[in-house]
Amino acid sequence: MRFLYIHAGNSVLDLPMSLEGMGHEVDCFDEVRFFPDDTPDEAYEKLDKRIREGSYDFLISYLFFDRISRICQDRGLRYISWVYDSPLVPLFDKEAENEVNHIFVFDKKEYERLKAQFDIPHLYYMPMASCTQRIGRVSITEADQERFSHDISFVGDMYEDNAYDLVLPHLPEEMADRLKAKLTGALCKWDKVRPWPRLDDDMVSLFREKKLLNDKRAHSLDVNTFIGVAIESRKLAQLERATVLNALATMHPVDLYTRGEPSYLQGVTIHPGVDYYTDMTKVFNLSRINLNITIPSIETGIPQRVWDIIGSGGFCLTNYQEEIEEYFVIGQDIETFKSIDELLVKADYYLKHEDVRMQILCNGYEKVTAQHSYEHRIKRMMELV
Repeated sequence: MRFLYIHAGNSVLDLPMSLEGMGHEVDCFDEVRFFPDDTPDEAYEKLDKRIREGSYDFLISYLFFDRISRICQDRGLRYISWVYDSPLVPLFDKEAENEVNHIFVFDKKEYERLKAQFDIPHLYYMPMASCTQRIGRVSITEADQERFSHDISFVGDMYEDNAYDLVLPHLPEEMADRLKAKLTGALCKWDKVRPWPRLDDDMVSLFREKKLLNDKRAHSLDVNTFIGVAIESRKLAQLERATVLNALATMHPVDLYTRGEPSYLQGVTIHPGVDYYTDMTKVFNLSRINLNITIPSIETGIPQRVWDIIGSGGFCLTNYQEEIEEYFVIGQDIETFKSIDELLVKADYYLKHEDVRMQILCNGYEKVTAQHSYEHRIKRMMELV
């Protein structure tokens, strides 16, 4: 098969690399990266020209782009998209119903919502995977062991650039208190599914009146939900990640790899972000405990970070997500926590019980390699398509 691969947002090259490793021919459209709501018209014109001049069986990308779907529909080219973000608002547009689309959604709750609300002809649920082919090429030196060996580490964004902090000063006191109460009520509660937050009508009206947010980017997604997710989810992620890291740092050494220098962390050693293709794998492999703290807008799905940790031969301690038990045995392949108290108990236990920790990470690695690699997912995709 011959694929044209589109660089979507900040996504990586695991998908085209895996396709090539499986014997497919892949051309990468390298002239521009496509962002769902911030790509110039010229980029789409160049893409259309490439499609017309080339001879492809499929166009493939991470995420989903309504305008790319429109071009593929006009040209009769099948479009495969693998969605790792939730919510991805272009999925709520009419272009998602185009016959050429084959859309794979990683979060089952979002998949079920789309299935119930829209007539999308080729919509599938497909979790993310581990690119074991790439990870296996990373070699670890003695210098790496000195640099990246940690008791507890977290690699991820702290979401300091969130809409909540921008809009809060503009809200009346009663409305600000209401918003704060919603965040406090949801903070660090991982024992059940947290649905996408919806803002009250009076808040949405105020935001529109003061032009605090561009709700045109909501596409066809309910605007109360769009603004609720935009304002609450990233702020909740920031608060939860800070709470987890600060709590653990009172008991054990904690290392964070991230953008910026969050000053509200106490006792946490902060490092610059690491390269996804090389040093991130080394951190995951050499840290005794790797944390995953899922952004709350992912309702039930397993974030890519979890697959990367386990595929790197690392021990993963993650907040509970409903779909984890569909692919892993908790306490045998992976470990989870549903509260801060449970997190602290389990982190302390696994740092003191090396043999148990090692057995879990070996079990997880063997399971991912045998069942959940990119090759497994791509094979299933092509069967469905």
